[in-house]
Amino acid sequence: YGDEAAIDSPSLANGVNGPEDDPYNRAPYPWADQSGDTNIYGPADTSMISYYSQLAHLRQQHAALRTGSFETLLTGDTSASTADNSSYAFARVSGSEKAIVVLNNGSASNTASIPVAAYFADGVQLQDALSGTNYTVSGGTVSVMLAARSGAILFAGTSASDTLAPTASISLSPTANTNGWNNSSPVAATLSASDSGSGVKELRYWLNNGSVTVVSGSTANVSISSDNTAVNLRAVDNAGNISALASTVVRIDTDAPNISASTSPEPNAAGWYKNAVTVSFSCGDALSGIDSCAEAQTLSSQGANQSTTGTASDLAGNTASATVSGINIDTTAPQTTNNAPSDWTNTDVTVTLAASDNLSGVAATYYSLDGGAQQTGTTVTVSGNGNHTISYYSVDIAGNSEASSSVTVQIDTDAPSISYYLTPILNALGWANTDVIVSFSCTALSGISSCSGPQAVTTEGANQPVTGSATSNAGMTSTVIALLSIDKTAPTTTASSTTTGTTASLSLSASDALSGIASTSYSINGGVSQSYTEPFTVSGAGAYTITFSSSDKAGNQEPLKTYSLSLIHI
Repeated sequence: YGDEAAIDSPSLANGVNGPEDDPYNRAPYPWADQSGDTNIYGPADTSMISYYSQLAHLRQQHAALRTGSFETLLTGDTSASTADNSSYAFARVSGSEKAIVVLNNGSASNTASIPVAAYFADGVQLQDALSGTNYTVSGGTVSVMLAARSGAILFAGTSASDTLAPTASISLSPTANTNGWNNSSPVAATLSASDSGSGVKELRYWLNNGSVTVVSGSTANVSISSDNTAVNLRAVDNAGNISALASTVVRIDTDAPNISASTSPEPNAAGWYKNAVTVSFSCGDALSGIDSCAEAQTLSSQGANQSTTGTASDLAGNTASATVSGINIDTTAPQTTNNAPSDWTNTDVTVTLAASDNLSGVAATYYSLDGGAQQTGTTVTVSGNGNHTISYYSVDIAGNSEASSSVTVQIDTDAPSISYYLTPILNALGWANTDVIVSFSCTALSGISSCSGPQAVTTEGANQPVTGSATSNAGMTSTVIALLSIDKTAPTTTASSTTTGTTASLSLSASDALSGIASTSYSINGGVSQSYTEPFTVSGAGAYTITFSSSDKAGNQEPLKTYSLSLIHI
């Protein structure tokens, strides 16, 4: 009920003398956590509550007030003095502790002279534990002035009531990290309390919602091994004051977090990458949770058996790492060279393709000949005259493909062609009657490396040989022989006759030492030129002039000659 707090209940059902019967004669206490209208029941008199609390604390604080002996010292209404009417005083003793309690239940203040010689010597100073007023023992008595309906509780020395609650605290070892977690077990919880007044009597603690453990004194220790354990503590001082609740939750996580790694993209079947690799990490923790997880890492440098490590930390400070090793990165394509001849050749050619790769190694070399089907290999046989094109490239184990290259192989197995021409040309009979220049013309598929130059023939002779030669760029050779017949000398013709009377038989005789006589011609007395094939006659008296000349097969013409004769009749 609320009467201990001087709660006034309004008259809701008045009788002649005010409120009657239940519930108006015992109003309920207006607890703060309950609904209700304090205008109907209340409010509580806080000064009254404080006064009762002070009395309760003093009783709790001093054993003499609880269990001490009891002896009446003064009953004012029966004393000779009228100044102490309505006063009552008694002594309580427990061991060495002595208390004098004085009460005034009158409606006016009074002064009571209380005999205390049996308990305190003259000169001893007594203090009222309620008001703090000091009194001195004199003549075996102590004179106490009390207001109406009040009292005093006297102790030797200072005996103020302790109404302040002790302070309780909990400390952990090791202390939790900034996230509130421990990563070791057990955790030692030190429970302690302090009190500046009556002193700490006992500690009362309980774990989670478990039973309460009471420990005398101001300290206690508890070992905590389970996560999420709430440690609750209250301290009680010797005056009965109870501390505010001290509470802390011990979080323990001794397990490392989980961390896994993955790569992107995936390596090829041979375990190689041809581009940069991103390693991503995934972290988890079932208890305290993840505090940090390694960021994704990108590896772009070339190299074999590279590795990278990521670390995860949980909120308790446990760590775990994941390492991805064996990362092989090759971003450079292989290089392929060839040993094809740079010049023309006159034989079949075998070309070797040599591929190299400084990291992952060469996987395969591909080629095609003259636009044909692609083939795999490093040896290419080329045959047949002409220009042949080999296209080729290589791929390394990481999958890098080299840009296609090509090389031309030139084969010419045929001898070059060589011919000649004459300046001037020979006549139809195969003769020339001047100097002749022999020039040569040379051709070849591979082109001409050398061809004989012009040669002048100035000497006379039949079937004079002139040799010319040709060499192709492929190294093949050919020769040709020109046969020249040159006759620069004209023939010689002589005439003779046999005369009989007025008839003469004439014979012409021509000679040529080289090409030979081609023809002889004559005319008689300037007449028509005639071809001489046999002796001819002239007849009749008179003078005759025979003009004649011969030409050889080279085209040389003898100068005209004359032969004169006269026929006379005898």
